[in-house]
Amino acid sequence: MDSRHHGSSTGSSDASGIPAIYSRAAAPVVLWPIGECTYDEKSARNYNAHLNNLPTTKEIFVAGSRVVSFPLPYTPGTSDCPSILK
Repeated sequence: MDSRHHGSSTGSSDASGIPAIYSRAAAPVVLWPIGECTYDEKSARNYNAHLNNLPTTKEIFVAGSRVVSFPLPYTPGTSDCPSILK
């Protein structure tokens, strides 16, 4: 199995295991450390689209040219940072 780095493939082109990992993680908050234009391109890839469409994903923070921060423990929906809300 390969791995993903900033939403890109870093290894084999077989991404079949990645959606299963995302589903198992069931993370409500996704931190995406790339620019907005790169997010637009890479979020449509099947393994990333799966992450974006999971019912457990509540927020997606795209770093872009800014620093995204929030206090821990974090409750989805309470950040002052711009996010892509589902």
